[in-house]
Amino acid sequence: PSTQGYLDVAAAYRAAGVRDKAFDYLSEGVRRDPTDAALHDALARAWRDWGFPDRGLTAAHRAVYYAPQSAEARNTLGTVLWALGNRAEARQAFEQSAQLDPQAWYAWRNLCEAAMTDGRTKDATTLCRRANALRKSAAGRAR
Repeated sequence: PSTQGYLDVAAAYRAAGVRDKAFDYLSEGVRRDPTDAALHDALARAWRDWGFPDRGLTAAHRAVYYAPQSAEARNTLGTVLWALGNRAEARQAFEQSAQLDPQAWYAWRNLCEAAMTDGRTKDATTLCRRANALRKSAAGRAR
């Protein structure tokens, strides 16, 4: 039992389509290590993906609290806030994520989508291009 172990097993269950078992492993991980940001982040995403972002909000805030310099945790908070309809707060979280890690293509993609939703086409085009370039660059490094 380790944080990475719980995350890995949860990811395997999620990939196999067994979300409830994935959630059980994440919950057990948090029970064993209540200050682990990655586990809280994964729980927040699970609730969001299930269509219950309100239930994931606390976990998203805890992830940011325990890892204030994590671009991923800020981005997850933004996606939960977005799903709740808190667009301005979500944009702020996406901007903070991109500031923490300028290579975080997912934050730029979310900023792109936010700009499109706002009807800021010119801004959206620039943000989307940046997100795509960063994503391609990250994929190339992963090989």
